[in-house]
Amino acid sequence: MTQFIISIFFGALLLFQVQPVMARYILPWFGGSPAVWTTAMLFFQCMLLIGYGYTHFLVRRLTLRKQIMVHLTLVAVSLILLPITPSESLKPTGLEDPVWKIISLLLLSVGAPFLLLSSTAPLIQAWFARVHSGRTPYQLYAISNMGSLIGLLSYPFLIEPMIGLHTQTYMWSFAYAAFAGLLVWTAIPLYRLARSSENTEPSTPDTPEKTPLSQQLLWVTLSALGVVILLAATNQLTKDVAVVPLLWIIPLTLYLLSFVMTFGVPRLYHRPFWGLVLVVSAFAVTYLLNEDYADGEINLFIQIFIYSLIVLSGCVVCHGELYHLRPPSQNLTLFYLMLSLGGAMGGVFVNLVAPLIFKGYWEFHLSIVLVCILFGYLAFVKPPSDIPRKSKMLLQASWVACLGCLIYLLGIHIDSQRERTLESKRNFYGIMRVYENSKSNVHALHHGRIEHGNQILDPKHKTMPTSYYGRNSGVGIAIMNKRFDMDTFTGLRIGVIGQGTATLAAYGQKGDVIRFYEINPDVSELAEKYFTYMSDSKATIEVIPGDARISMEREPAQNYDILVVDAFSGDGIPVHLLTREALELYQSHLAKDGIIAFHISNLHFDLRPVVQALAIDQKLTAIWIENIASGSIFASSDWMLMTNSQRLVTQFYDYAKPFSVELSPNHLWTDDYANVLKVLRKN
Repeated sequence: MTQFIISIFFGALLLFQVQPVMARYILPWFGGSPAVWTTAMLFFQCMLLIGYGYTHFLVRRLTLRKQIMVHLTLVAVSLILLPITPSESLKPTGLEDPVWKIISLLLLSVGAPFLLLSSTAPLIQAWFARVHSGRTPYQLYAISNMGSLIGLLSYPFLIEPMIGLHTQTYMWSFAYAAFAGLLVWTAIPLYRLARSSENTEPSTPDTPEKTPLSQQLLWVTLSALGVVILLAATNQLTKDVAVVPLLWIIPLTLYLLSFVMTFGVPRLYHRPFWGLVLVVSAFAVTYLLNEDYADGEINLFIQIFIYSLIVLSGCVVCHGELYHLRPPSQNLTLFYLMLSLGGAMGGVFVNLVAPLIFKGYWEFHLSIVLVCILFGYLAFVKPPSDIPRKSKMLLQASWVACLGCLIYLLGIHIDSQRERTLESKRNFYGIMRVYENSKSNVHALHHGRIEHGNQILDPKHKTMPTSYYGRNSGVGIAIMNKRFDMDTFTGLRIGVIGQGTATLAAYGQKGDVIRFYEINPDVSELAEKYFTYMSDSKATIEVIPGDARISMEREPAQNYDILVVDAFSGDGIPVHLLTREALELYQSHLAKDGIIAFHISNLHFDLRPVVQALAIDQKLTAIWIENIASGSIFASSDWMLMTNSQRLVTQFYDYAKPFSVELSPNHLWTDDYANVLKVLRKN
């Protein structure tokens, strides 16, 4: 039995460890978008479905000896495809559909090993049932999920902080080769069993009972809802905070923990308790959502706790009900096949269907409501027969009342997002909305709940730079000082990473060239349609589509006098734009005595030490300029101006605000390493 436990545990560990490794590796290639993780999850869910289908075929159609031969042969062939490091030739150009590009990239890099690993849990359980007939194999599923948990948690706390990305892919590849050896060890008692019997029959010990279609549909639905609430909550959590593996892994860890609890220790799923937790967490999330546009910001850890609670309670309910509905071991592979089908359907809905039918992340709202409805149906419509009729009716009425109140409050949040919206667009990179304030005659562009620029429509003021880019902001000071600092002025060359409303075009004068790098095509469309900064500018305006780093790697030196780094995903940190390698690339495009202006305004993270560490590493000087503003037109902002020109440094000191922080190696971010938690704001 030992080899079964070790193999299923180690296989699950590798299966879930490779997911954050691969997603983190390709994250910079797609602009640091939160959708990179959910798209990767879609790929992994679909591969899991194929792996479970493969297992179902092996167990139902082949003899035990043939199962061993086929599976071990395929695993041996997959070793040829190692290592799993994605090729640089697979980098996107910026013009492809990012969802299908990610799927094809992952398929080429890790598809075969992942597919075979995904078959491990159901296949080894089926093999266990053959060797140890009469013993339930379902507890091995809990061991599998425990391995998955350890694999996930080891990434943000052990692997990511200590090991570079390239090394991670090579180490995982070596571990996968070791896993192949474990499978051979596991197959030894099976091979002996196959030889001791004639084994000409299909490998299931008994004829499987026919499972009603309604029961199979219920398996699929419960599994799909668990995945939808997982992915939708992850999207909601990361879009305004940070796109980092830790915030991917927390919800997924809770998702796996729910399987460990319900399948490993079934008594932990107590319907009344978890029904109450589900209700409390649903209303807590509703309150949190309706505080999107409040004046104050709810503590980050409270937000993470509330989102985590709804994921845990929703998944425990779904998976607890799945355990109660589990079939006999003869139908084990069919059960897991239906679970994987539901998971894949949930991933398809969040990644492909929801963006087409919703203008916001409203699949999160829908998933909460549907989980509550399904729980109410299973708990109160078909409760145990010993519950008195009056009590049953009272429970049903109470649940319907709670459900109605929940739907009403979630509807308020949706209405608040749609109010004053001129146009809303949703794609892989997020949700962009243009709001109109008729009282102040202003248009504003929002990514999620974060404003990314606005414009006064009054002809007298429409060319005035507003929001984070006013003349007293760090970037305004950089442009004005650089313009007067040039010995022979022939026009400024300004590069801007992140277009937004293109407010910086307002600073353009005749002879200037301003080039915007923008990965999100919807941003460029809305900037031209609802804002006139570019059309009103006297400068030559260029817009370069695609990820800024990839674009800059492929173009000749631009000799920018000023390079502005102003790309955000909501309020999320674009880590790959704040690394040593990124700064080296920026400098290769900078003119002599040029300025790099980093926009570091952020609700949850203090990025000053990161930029300061980069400046010291590259022997440059960084100056922090804070601009305090109020009202609906101008916004407070934090900028760090970096240059090697001592003349400019002296001028910037007139506007600078001193700050002191004890720098450590953790503050220097690289493409291989970035410790986001180190710069978490304490307040």
